[in-house]
Amino acid sequence: MGRAVVSGATPDGTIQKTGRKNSIPLLVMEYKRAVGEGGCDPLTQASYSAWKYWQDKRLEGVRDKCCCPTFIVAGGGPYLAILGAIITDKYIVQRLTGLEWLGMGRVFEDNHLYRIAQVFDSLREALRELDEFHDDLDKQDLKLVDGKPHPRFYPYCTTFTDYTSKATKEFEYLRPLTLSNKSPFLVRFKSSGKMAVVKFVARYGAEAHQILAEAGMAPRLLFCGSIDGRDDVRNTSGESTKDVFGLRLGPPRMVVMEYIDGTHGEVLEAGDRPKDTHAQIKAMVDKLHGSDYVFGDLRPPNIVFSGGKPYLVDFDWAGKYGETFYPTELGEGITEHCEGKDLEIIEKDHDLALLDHYFLQT
Repeated sequence: MGRAVVSGATPDGTIQKTGRKNSIPLLVMEYKRAVGEGGCDPLTQASYSAWKYWQDKRLEGVRDKCCCPTFIVAGGGPYLAILGAIITDKYIVQRLTGLEWLGMGRVFEDNHLYRIAQVFDSLREALRELDEFHDDLDKQDLKLVDGKPHPRFYPYCTTFTDYTSKATKEFEYLRPLTLSNKSPFLVRFKSSGKMAVVKFVARYGAEAHQILAEAGMAPRLLFCGSIDGRDDVRNTSGESTKDVFGLRLGPPRMVVMEYIDGTHGEVLEAGDRPKDTHAQIKAMVDKLHGSDYVFGDLRPPNIVFSGGKPYLVDFDWAGKYGETFYPTELGEGITEHCEGKDLEIIEKDHDLALLDHYFLQT
């Protein structure tokens, strides 16, 4: 097993930039003569090595300022993979590529060669940006506030361009709204002090959300687009994220919506909901169906009650009827009560079945 280093790295395998206070591991590499050599997965071994680097006491000042982003290159023989790692309340490692084959065949290899070149070019650019990130970090005097979580627990996205006003909005994270791994965050705008909700998704029915928001049946959708907060999908004629038989292909999205101060539907017992809950939600469904859209996930957690009125707040699955599919790994609440199945088209009847099951008071 060998541990590779890059230009300017220290003998222990971390990258040292002249003038930088700490030796920071921007990239860790573990490579074997063959995948599985010695009975150890090189991806796991490399991930462990990156974690071990960050335990160094000399890096405590850096750990106190950020989530310690690190690139990991691992492989064996003609195979190589690139991963990314961060530290929040746990150590998180995510694959950024598949296990890439670096060998060459005899013919028709131009596409393969170009693909590998793209991977390494992207890694080079990412390392450059990560180096700049740590340069900026060295200049910051982070002051932690008692009783508030460390900034490493939140994403780095803190600005977006408002869809309506076109103004740049800057916000700060206050807390997660749920305990799920896809938690939306409660945020506060620095200029006005108003609250909003920010979430990061693979798919989102922005058009369906806007239809109900304009009718006062959903919170106002402030932004839905690139995670740098610049390009709203509603401003582009071509959507780079698309459904292919239910599989969502394309970049992740940042969604920013107005905060509705209320109670989520799963918290309220049926008897504590407004008596006309079914009728109000039925009006929402009819509004979507009338515009030829479906919602797909009409369950209590996706509804907020405020002032005796329900609001739909989660449009991850929503989309144009006949073109919108269920994702994979559906829960029993969908498959059991509306006959929806993984990667199959979301039917309007499915929305109605869920409406009656969850909100028809008897």
